[in-house]
Amino acid sequence: MAAQKTRKELQEQIRRLQQELKEASKQKPPPLNEIDRVYFWLGQAVLKTRNERLVTQGDLAARLNFTRTSVVNLEQGRQRAPLHVWMLAAEILSIRFVELLELAKALEADYLERVSQP
Repeated sequence: MAAQKTRKELQEQIRRLQQELKEASKQKPPPLNEIDRVYFWLGQAVLKTRNERLVTQGDLAARLNFTRTSVVNLEQGRQRAPLHVWMLAAEILSIRFVELLELAKALEADYLERVSQP
């Protein structure tokens, strides 16, 4: 019986991750404003890390004492959270904050390379 519940939970988690991936694929291009871009790419780094770690937006929100909507807004760069929130998110996701910053920079570089190719 416990194995059935675990299977059901995993199926639900897969469904949620597929939905999040679908939403992410619809995202707008990064903002033009330099400060907004920093928050956008940092949010994308959180999103990527969270998905790799199989942490749901709800789980991250609960640990941050945020709503799930706030986590969505963080990941999309629409919410400018204080530095300590980003650091706590990194800790929750088991990644050093500096690595999160490096990932954000790498994601931006990958994006710029993709859009500059003919």
